[in-house]
Amino acid sequence: MKTQEQTTIGPSLREEVEERFSHDFSAIPLPLLEKAYPNGELSEHIIYPKGYDFENEDEPLYPMWGYVFEANNQFLSEKLEENVNELAEIGIYLMQVNETRVIVFITGCGYDFYDSHWLPMYRNVFKWVK
Repeated sequence: MKTQEQTTIGPSLREEVEERFSHDFSAIPLPLLEKAYPNGELSEHIIYPKGYDFENEDEPLYPMWGYVFEANNQFLSEKLEENVNELAEIGIYLMQVNETRVIVFITGCGYDFYDSHWLPMYRNVFKWVK
């Protein structure tokens, strides 16, 4: 399990990120996808960042938390794919399964995703919040 460096964000910024995230993504229960793609087939749909080192991975790149998040529109889906490497640097990974837009997932759990992942995505990668 990976841990992420956390920064505490103020209430107004957190509210903005929460609102954006709830507008931009829909939660999908991971067991639902695993049922549709049994026997490890879901792993075949991961979009690996450039230079991903399969030989030295401690744990397979796979969602750890019980939910993954589908982009709610094609613009965001394309933006995610364009930034696959930058997103991986902040612990956000992508997959694409049939009949969905890009899905994001996290390989860790037990910490604040907003501070560790969603805020850096909106502020540092997309530059949509300050």
